[in-house]
Amino acid sequence: MGTGTAIRPEDYEYADEFRSVGMPIGFTEVKIVDTEDSATECNTGEIGEIALRGPAVASGYWGMEEETRAVFLPEGWFLTGDIGYLSEDGMLAITDRKKDMIVMSGWKIYPTEVEKVLIEHPSVEDVAVFGVPDIHRGGKFPMQQ
Repeated sequence: MGTGTAIRPEDYEYADEFRSVGMPIGFTEVKIVDTEDSATECNTGEIGEIALRGPAVASGYWGMEEETRAVFLPEGWFLTGDIGYLSEDGMLAITDRKKDMIVMSGWKIYPTEVEKVLIEHPSVEDVAVFGVPDIHRGGKFPMQQ
């Protein structure tokens, strides 16, 4: 988000708590969209995919038309692949990566949220959460592919 947001001096209280990456700067706009339907904008505080638009945002990937169509939306919006939300005061928080999101029986599970809970247990020194296909739900284990 380096070119899209920044922590201003008046926002330092948030920076110290690592709650936010700041507010849009340099004529950049930020919005949060549904992870399944980028045409649907999320409400304030609702978690979704972060989209950026502005003069520092590219218009596409060089020589990669299919990839460009997948993440560069009409009207100049770019889907970052990051998951987050906008607070009531317009501060952007990044909570996870879309590619890391686990979908289980229709539920969206964010590994970072699970990791935050597990790491609080005194017997847990380190943790990493990731999805594994389930053969009972139609998936294959990596070694079967």
